[in-house]
Formats: sequence, structure tokens, C-alpha cells
Amino acid sequence: MDGNDLVYLRSNVIAEPLIAGWYAWPHLISPASCAMNVVGRHLRIMASYIQSPNCMPRRKEPGNVGRAVYRLRSHRADDIRLLRDKTVNEQNILIELAQGIQQLTKLLKEEATGYSLEPLYQKVPELLRGYVELYYDLQHHPSFRFYEAMLYAQSLLPALNAKRAADDSGHRRSRVYPEHAETPDRGRDQH
Repeated sequence: MDGNDLVYLRSNVIAEPLIAGWYAWPHLISPASCAMNVVGRHLRIMASYIQSPNCMPRRKEPGNVGRAVYRLRSHRADDIRLLRDKTVNEQNILIELAQGIQQLTKLLKEEATGYSLEPLYQKVPELLRGYVELYYDLQHHPSFRFYEAMLYAQSLLPALNAKRAADDSGHRRSRVYPEHAETPDRGRDQH
């Protein structure tokens, strides 16, 4: 097979874009919102699951619609522990970015008094310096906005995870559901 050969994907291939092992969704594209989701959602969900894998709610139980849900069996705790460790090691810049965002939010809440925000630029967390603009919104509350294009210098491209769906023999078919945004892709348990 050389570069001129035509190839195709089988009709039962499903592409599942992933970002750091989690199903890609719009809030994981922007580095700032991705960072906040890694810290405020992914790491918390994994910690909760590792602590009590038998207590995680199932999607089919009443009252769990829209909640963070794992569709994994309790014996997958080691896999989730590995994903957590990998996330902490490989996504450390996002974790630091989230911490910087939290520090900047606290700084503005405590030190912005309605006067010029210029002196506060010196106190912006190091990681965020040059990437944010401080301003007052229409209700005169201090806030900040990112120079978004500059954050994309370190690309967060989703890893493409293509899985073959089942053929007519009745084997399980892999699908993308919205609730998977709350569940890492660690290979779904077979029913």
C-alpha cells in the first residue's frame, strides 16, 4: 500500500473524539474552560469514584438525569485511578491554569474597589500574565477576560478514538450519548 491507494472506513466505524480521555464537548475546547472542567469536574468525579466505586449513581436510577454518572462497574476503580494519575501528570498545565483563574477571581473580589485596576496587574498570577485583561463589567463588578487566541498557542487537539460498531451479528454497538461528557472513556463494560 502506497500513498496513492484509496482506502475507506467501514460503514460501522464510529469516531469518538476525546480530550484527555474524556468525550469531547464544546467546554473542553477552550483552554480556560477545559482547565476549569479538568479541576472542577473530572478530578472531582474520579476522586469520588475511587473513594466509593460501589456508591456511584447509575444513569437509570431516578433523579440521576443530568448528574455526573459513571457507567462503569466497581471493579474499574484501578483504571480510574490510572486515568486520574495520568490526568494529574499530563494535564498539570491545565491544573495550574485553573488554580491561576481561581486566584485571580479571588484577587479581584477582595482588592478591586471601583478604582483603576491597573495596580492589580502586578498581582495577576504569573501563569496568567499577558493572557488576561482586567475590566469592570456593566454592573461595575471587576472581572477579567482572556486573550483567547494567545491561549491556543499550546494546542489541545482531541485524540480521535475510532471504534468499530457491531455488525449484524448482534455484538454491542458503541454510540456517543450526551451523558458521556461526564464519563471517561475507559472502555465500557460489556452487558
